[in-house]
Amino acid sequence: MIHELRVFLSSLTLLTCIPLPKKIHLDPYYTSQCFRYIPFAGFVISCLVILFLQFFLFILTLEVALLLTLICSVWITGGLHEDGLADFFDGLGAPHNISKDEKRRSMLRIMRSPHIGLYGLLAVVFVFLFCYHSLLALGPQADEIAKALVVSHTLSRWISISILCTHSYVPEKGRIGFVLAGDEGRPKIDEICIASFFGLTPLFICYGLSGIFVFTLVLSFRVLFGFVLTHRLNGYNGDCLGAAQQLSFAVTLLGLTISI
Repeated sequence: MIHELRVFLSSLTLLTCIPLPKKIHLDPYYTSQCFRYIPFAGFVISCLVILFLQFFLFILTLEVALLLTLICSVWITGGLHEDGLADFFDGLGAPHNISKDEKRRSMLRIMRSPHIGLYGLLAVVFVFLFCYHSLLALGPQADEIAKALVVSHTLSRWISISILCTHSYVPEKGRIGFVLAGDEGRPKIDEICIASFFGLTPLFICYGLSGIFVFTLVLSFRVLFGFVLTHRLNGYNGDCLGAAQQLSFAVTLLGLTISI
């Protein structure tokens, strides 16, 4: 039980800025096992975000409260996923009139750069605005926004973890990867089942059969995103996982606004 708790706390350390004991901080032994709790860490993040939302709603209008809530969400995660989204889209802007291997190397080189380019900036701004207006469309009841936040945070992280099952890790010289050093680090069946439980259960508890449409839409995005990873990188890295989380978060909200 203590072991599982430390694995879960490692997932929180990996994904958030929540202060935890130093001996837990990114311990390779625990982070290598934390796949299964990443969606549950998303649930914890969503609960913190909802607390911020409820606090802001006491003193502010829904529009302003929701904007500040999304900013707090970025603060809680340290902008980890937004950074991945920006780097991924900067990498997609690599030259296309070169060979496939050269495109792959160029994309990785651009993604390693500490600077953000125009493609990355636009991607972060557009996704943020899309999520803001989608959540606003689900209002004005705070309960509906809260449900959407829980589902989006858990399902989007399940999508990012699913990439570990289908794609190979692309080593990045001079950088620490997510938690993998190769295909031997793929999640085991029991880890996939646990992650799927935490990632999918909130969707069907909150939305019942209408969640099937949302799940189908997000899964379709996952197939398309996986095709892009295979075609452009022949695998994934940490930035790709961040981009997958951010984009699937937005797609989840899109599905919810359509189905409700």
